[in-house]
Amino acid sequence: MQIIDAHTHVGSCMSAIHFSDKNYSVEELIDEMDQNHVSKSVVMGGGKPHQIKYLNKLTKKAVEEYPERLIGFVRINPVWNYSIEILNTYVSQYHFKGVKLHPTQDSYQLLDSRVYRIVEETIKLKIPILIHSGSIPYTMPGQIADLAVLYPESKIIMAHAGKLELWQHTLPSAKRVNNLYLEFSFMHLASVREAIDAIGEKRVLFGSNWPAGSMRPWIEAIMQVHIFTPKEKELFLGENLLTILEDSLI
Repeated sequence: MQIIDAHTHVGSCMSAIHFSDKNYSVEELIDEMDQNHVSKSVVMGGGKPHQIKYLNKLTKKAVEEYPERLIGFVRINPVWNYSIEILNTYVSQYHFKGVKLHPTQDSYQLLDSRVYRIVEETIKLKIPILIHSGSIPYTMPGQIADLAVLYPESKIIMAHAGKLELWQHTLPSAKRVNNLYLEFSFMHLASVREAIDAIGEKRVLFGSNWPAGSMRPWIEAIMQVHIFTPKEKELFLGENLLTILEDSLI
C-alpha cells in the first residue's frame, strides 16, 4: 500500500507562528515520512502571510532536493495582481502540481473575481486547489462548495474537512458537488467513516498538516481499526490523491 500525505509544510508551523520562530526543514519532513512509511507528500510553505514568496522558494528547494518524495503546491494570494504569473511560473518551470489558498491567513473572500481567476487558471493547467477550511468567516465549508459549484471542471480539496468546529456543515456541502474532496487533518476516523458513507470512498484524503500535526497517529489508527475495508484504506491513504493528480503528474 502506497501512503501519500496530502498536506504537509516546510517553514514555520502555522499553528504556532505567533509564539514560535522555529522553522521545520525538508530533512525533518523526510525523516517524519520515513519513520511512518510515507512514500510521498504534498508540500507547501508554512508561515506568516508576508513570507509567502520566501515560503514558495523554500518549497521549490525542498522539491528539487527530493523530487521522488515531494509534490509541490504553490501558495497564492489572489489579491496580488501578479498571482497568475507566479502560478504559471511554478507550474510550467518548476513542475509544481497544485495550488494552496489560505483565505483566513491572507484575509480575502473566496467568492471573489480574483479567486475565480485562479480557479480558471488551474482548470487550464489541470491541477487541483487545496483550500484551508474550518475558520469563520472566510473558509466555511459552504463557501468552498459554492466555488466548486461555480467551476465543476475544477478539482478542489477542502483542507481539514471543515475541522471539528464546522464539521456539521461539511457533508451537506460536499453532497452538493462531485468535484470537492475532503482532506482530514485535525479530524478523526469516525468523520472519515461518516464521509465515505455520505459521499463515497473516492473523495476522502489522508493529510497530517505536518508539522502542526503528526503522521503517526493517523496511519497507526487507520491500519488497526476494522471500520474500513482494505480498499477504503488504500483509497484514503493515497490512491484517491493520485487520481486527483493524474493529469498534473504527466
